[in-house]
Amino acid sequence: MRYYSRRRMLTAECEGRTAAMLHMLPFESELGRSTYIYGVATAPEFRRRGLAGKLIREAMRLIGERGDDAALLIPTPAMFMGH
Repeated sequence: MRYYSRRRMLTAECEGRTAAMLHMLPFESELGRSTYIYGVATAPEFRRRGLAGKLIREAMRLIGERGDDAALLIPTPAMFMGH
């Protein structure tokens, strides 16, 4: 968990609960300064509301403000998520 930082986590709240979240992990790559968008998740009862999309757009805005050269998102198939 050495990469975890609350400052690099975005959350969406609904009905007083955390409904969706993602993490932004900065690193250096052959592309230059980069950020890996990781662990994008939405609680089942809050899906289909566009929350994850809003979080990804906000992450991209923050990554752009920071001046990164690249942002990466590697999706995980639902079959690995117990669906």
